Amino acid sequence: MLAANENKTKSKLGLALTVSSIGAFFLWGFVSSIGPVSTAQSFVGSYPNLVLLALIIGPLSLFLGDVVVGIFSDLAGRKTMFLISLVLFLAGIWVVSYGLVNQNIQLLLGGIVIANFFVGGMEPPILSLIAEESAVKSRGFYLSVIPNFSNIGGALYAFYYLFYSYYSLTTSEFNILLIGTGTIVSLLSVVALVKSQDSRLWKEIRQGRNGSSQNDRHGKYGLGFIILSVFSISQYLTFGLMAYILAPIYFPETIYGGTFTVLMIFIALAGASIAGGFSFLLVNIGRKIFSVFAFLGGVVSTLAIFVMLSYLQNLILFLFLLLVNMMFSEFAWVSRTTMEPELAPNSHRGGFIGVIRVFPMISYPILAYYSTTGITVAEFVVINLILWGAGLAASIVWFIHGNETKDLDFRNSQTVSTEVLP
Repeated sequence: MLAANENKTKSKLGLALTVSSIGAFFLWGFVSSIGPVSTAQSFVGSYPNLVLLALIIGPLSLFLGDVVVGIFSDLAGRKTMFLISLVLFLAGIWVVSYGLVNQNIQLLLGGIVIANFFVGGMEPPILSLIAEESAVKSRGFYLSVIPNFSNIGGALYAFYYLFYSYYSLTTSEFNILLIGTGTIVSLLSVVALVKSQDSRLWKEIRQGRNGSSQNDRHGKYGLGFIILSVFSISQYLTFGLMAYILAPIYFPETIYGGTFTVLMIFIALAGASIAGGFSFLLVNIGRKIFSVFAFLGGVVSTLAIFVMLSYLQNLILFLFLLLVNMMFSEFAWVSRTTMEPELAPNSHRGGFIGVIRVFPMISYPILAYYSTTGITVAEFVVINLILWGAGLAASIVWFIHGNETKDLDFRNSQTVSTEVLP
């Protein structure tokens, strides 16, 4: 039984880790929307090549940060790499802000690269920290609810732009919203992170005190890696194409002065945010059945969009179907954020999570470019349907042959549990 003061200390550490992680995921969504939303501005949207570059440079940088920082988080520590990424992200958001104010495309794109690289770099150490420091019974809750703040951050950025357009704010006023939000959330996250501690499981492994754990004996890493790689390609590409590519390519800035493009992004992220708010209730039923449900829902909702294409001139109907589709995309995302750290080996959890993102990193710009080559909306939706189908097939394979991980304890029976999050 822990003493009262020990319980109190653990509660504070849990709060600090939760706050810093929420802030980081919020920033991730916030900065991920900058490139797509910037296409609604004339100094970007008027040039097709710049539109494509603005759409792909952020995700490429984000995935690269995932891989590089993920690997280093296994070597230098979860908290250390999280903190470094958080500070350098703040530098990137200042560069973005300066580029927007001066309509300087070089600075804007450079800032997007810096901010996305380091905000992407935060993801593997955060997911590793949460998974390693939370109790088994509540791990699914934290791994589903905290990452959902990326959707909230992205939706807020899109809302800022809608507010900026509707009330005809000046670029400087919009910039105050951007830089103010980014700076405040970053500083709060840094302060909270400084008050937290690094993963004790990671420290034990680095010190050779926990080289053999139940998680490392769990097995099926090869199959798990393949399944999660297919999940990442299916979920990220369908989400990215529908939330960020569809609007700028097929509803360009000339329609409603760019406002409809941003409205579509806002609706997509709002749908994902809604689903993320209650997804923990479903994911804790079982990781395997939840993944099948998520990808099956993605297939059905995308098929509904395809069937209703001739009626999608009704924008309300189209936005409703988009919202539903993005809800299932969020369920698929939650399936990933829970299963990736649970299926990863303890000693390489950060690198495992990061390397999985290599596959969407390679395929996303290819499909984004293909979307600009004049394909029809019907062909675009069919591509999404195929991607969802691949994810569904992978989820069924894992349901039949994979291990259920919702009750998996990362530590062996000889190790005393030291969860930070209750």
